[in-house]
Amino acid sequence: MKNSYFVFSLGLLKSKESSDMYYNNALTRPFAKIYRWHRYFTFSIQILCTYTVVLVVIYNLTYLLTFYGIHTIKNQLDRVHFILLSQLNWNIEWGTSFINDIYLCSILSVIIYCTQIFNGLIKIQQHLISAYAGKYIDIPPRHNFSNNELISKCLHFSGYLCGYTAWGFIIFYKISFVFCLLLRLWIRYDSRWFQHILALCLPIVLVYLLKHILVSLLSEFVFLQNFGRTPSLNNRRIYFIFNYFNFFFDCFLGILSCYIRVSKALLASLLFMGRLDYSFMGRNLERLDQGYATYVTFIHMEIIHGHPILGTNFSFYFLLILESGD
Repeated sequence: MKNSYFVFSLGLLKSKESSDMYYNNALTRPFAKIYRWHRYFTFSIQILCTYTVVLVVIYNLTYLLTFYGIHTIKNQLDRVHFILLSQLNWNIEWGTSFINDIYLCSILSVIIYCTQIFNGLIKIQQHLISAYAGKYIDIPPRHNFSNNELISKCLHFSGYLCGYTAWGFIIFYKISFVFCLLLRLWIRYDSRWFQHILALCLPIVLVYLLKHILVSLLSEFVFLQNFGRTPSLNNRRIYFIFNYFNFFFDCFLGILSCYIRVSKALLASLLFMGRLDYSFMGRNLERLDQGYATYVTFIHMEIIHGHPILGTNFSFYFLLILESGD
């Protein structure tokens, strides 16, 4: 009776430390940042099949967007060239430079999304192993969902994962291509606008960075005791005086912080679109994220129906019943 339940339960008894449960050799060490091979843990058939389909979808999309996309984008650029020439009298020669942009965006999109796929497998592994031990640190516990929600939402896991990954890959590819193309044309035809933007933005960004460096240095060497090793204040009067002036400074500099916050949210949405285990909403609003709610309920259903300790005990009792003949 050496099924996956029994192997995992036996591994818990053999391993003295949590690090002993992972392979650490010359073959697995280079891939530790992408995926860690567990000695006794095995994914369910649904997870393996779903991620296999996701990898096939990424492969097909890469082929279609790269090779068929060259002909499609060339026709669209010729159409844009005709409109600009007839309406604005702008003669922009695209040439063949956009093909290099297509290849660059394809390689970048594949690297980013394949990395996200394997990182998603790591998160599923970590969440399942923690949940086997009754630890729900990164995901809400089961009592936050009704039984009906657990069943109805976990059914969308495979479809949402494939759909989110595919559309995230397409959107990231399209936006990165447009960005590369516009940046190339901007620098080639009118670099003065680019220089003016840099002259306008760089001073604000430098002031923003210098202010953060100053706050970090003051916090470590002036405000905190023992040079930041303890959280206790050392110079309370200087701290509150600086806090007063920093309030007015942040009121004006907060405009840049708003743009940075929105930019980070948009960039994170593009990069992590295929990651159902990440919610872009706060802890109180994460249940409004359908993808994240689907992921959490799927993890709970995996625990309910695939817990290795419970599976081993049930198998053992079932064999005892069969041997007793009752």
